[in-house]
Amino acid sequence: MFHPADTERSVDPEELERQAEQAGPVERVELLTRAVGAARNPLERLRLLMLVSDAAGRAAHHVAGKARDGAGMPEGRC
Repeated sequence: MFHPADTERSVDPEELERQAEQAGPVERVELLTRAVGAARNPLERLRLLMLVSDAAGRAAHHVAGKARDGAGMPEGRC
């Protein structure tokens, strides 16, 4: 029977972590979360979860800053 976690296991968590280092804030969270799912070692999962937590906070700060600056808003609206 197919299980989504089976496909994640075939992905190298270290490769996902390397990709996350080059990604933007939001994409970094997604890649690190995938790495958590692919990690086999519980301590590695914990380390990656801490990275996800840090990356999520940074991504939230980044998005809040863009919203504060009016990014994505139609002209003339605040």
